[in-house]
Amino acid sequence: MPDDDSRIILWGSPGGAQSVEITWIAQDAGRFGRDKRVPRAEATHARIREWGGSNEGERVVTVVEADRYISELKLHHAQQAVDGIETERKMATWVDSLCSRCPHCQEPRTYAGLQRLTSDAEVHVYQCAYCGSLELFRDGGPIEHPIPGNRGPDS
Repeated sequence: MPDDDSRIILWGSPGGAQSVEITWIAQDAGRFGRDKRVPRAEATHARIREWGGSNEGERVVTVVEADRYISELKLHHAQQAVDGIETERKMATWVDSLCSRCPHCQEPRTYAGLQRLTSDAEVHVYQCAYCGSLELFRDGGPIEHPIPGNRGPDS
């Protein structure tokens, strides 16, 4: 098999595929009339294999159709990256806006550190400086502690 540009693998597709493999071929150019894997410049067709999603399976298309599909996949990947960046930005903005307030006196709690309550549970502790009430958050959750709205003077 050629070790050049005879195959491309892309992860994910708009149709929900986990991965897409596109192999450039020359139809009926191999032994016994089989398709031959060739570099992109020599291809007459492409074999597209998708794992998962609405187009799961294998199909043979023209080079023009394969090029168009590759462009669509690359655009999809770029949009996924932008969506991921936007989601991270929204999450960071939300976390920055968080502030744990005491339900008893409405004072903002300050971060008091990470404490081990039992042999297998570590929690982040926030305390009210006015009445002494505490709020606990499990370590390893989706929000990094201390949350910005409750950073104490030593955080």
